[in-house]
Amino acid sequence: MEEDNCPVCLEPVKENLCLNEICLTCRKIMCKNCLRGLDKCPHCRDEIDQGIIKDIKRAEEILEKHKDYKYIHMVYYVMACIYNEGDDIDNYNKYIKISADMGFSCALNSMARDLEDTEDYYKYLNQAVEKGCLTAIYNKAKDEFKKENFDSYKELITKVADNGLSSAQYALGVIFIEGELFDKDILRGVEYIEKAADNGHIEASFELSNIYYDGFEGFLEQDKEKAIKYVNFAAKNGHEMATFNLGIYHYFNKFYYEAFKWLKPLADKDNKSAKLIMGKSFIEMSELMGDFMLKEGLTIIAELADEKHPPALYELGLIYLEGNEIIDKNDKSSFILIKGAADLGYISSYAQLADMYLTGIGTEIDDKLASKYAIGSIMDALVSDVDIS
Repeated sequence: MEEDNCPVCLEPVKENLCLNEICLTCRKIMCKNCLRGLDKCPHCRDEIDQGIIKDIKRAEEILEKHKDYKYIHMVYYVMACIYNEGDDIDNYNKYIKISADMGFSCALNSMARDLEDTEDYYKYLNQAVEKGCLTAIYNKAKDEFKKENFDSYKELITKVADNGLSSAQYALGVIFIEGELFDKDILRGVEYIEKAADNGHIEASFELSNIYYDGFEGFLEQDKEKAIKYVNFAAKNGHEMATFNLGIYHYFNKFYYEAFKWLKPLADKDNKSAKLIMGKSFIEMSELMGDFMLKEGLTIIAELADEKHPPALYELGLIYLEGNEIIDKNDKSSFILIKGAADLGYISSYAQLADMYLTGIGTEIDDKLASKYAIGSIMDALVSDVDIS
């Protein structure tokens, strides 16, 4: 039947909202992946919200006019989810119970989740598992892990991962890479994480961006294009570390406006590392845009230094060491700031501080302290290069 095929990819779809969505206007079931990034239903062209149709009025209309709809149990479930997002717990409980009583697997799993600390938890969870709810099977797998039933855990998590559940794919990928429970298999682990990322798993996308950016020596070559693809997806979906990494990437590639665009939302949340890179970006942009950008950048870094942010102390110390159009060169101020960063444990400042003690820049020559900080810097570099996998 036509309504059993996704209108985008034309592949058969199942009554499983772990992998699919239902449009409450045209009542079509569609793959979640096919809906990602769309703002309109590809079949009826009605508006949707991030691939999920959430209009309660449309759901109520279906209940009034289409009670014989073959997927009415899914409509009840979607209504319950809508009410839950609106913190209408009474209506959520009402419609999730109706859907569960009609045997819908996702509703049964939700009932189990809601009753996790009660005797009815396994009653609903096992019913959802029997109905084939992938999320329920994954939850059962996690229960088996807690009980140290590792053979059962491996069987269940592999089953749901191979059936397309992104959270299970990501977890299984990490297990293969780390060599826990399964024999270590880097390439197979990356394959599962990439499947999860391609299915919209945000944390998997972030992890995969790091994997492709660094590569796995002897197993997987670096692929900067894929790294940027996946970090972009994670950042656009609100992953803060991905957002920061993307800002850093643009900064080091001298795309300062792009760096600012990604780092500004983090800076607005008082992320000091983001603020620091923004300040450095403004200083770099001042070569083209004038001293007002230099002043803005210096102000940001100085404010962070006043808050004893170690990297900002170090950066401001380097600025005083060289001087610029606004700040005069001042070796003593430079030494105080860089020493302050070192005293707070900022190891990146050790090499510069060792050189200052060795050459007497901003302080008296002190060979012992020069040696101490130089050794600290070298040891940190050695540790950073050690493969502990």
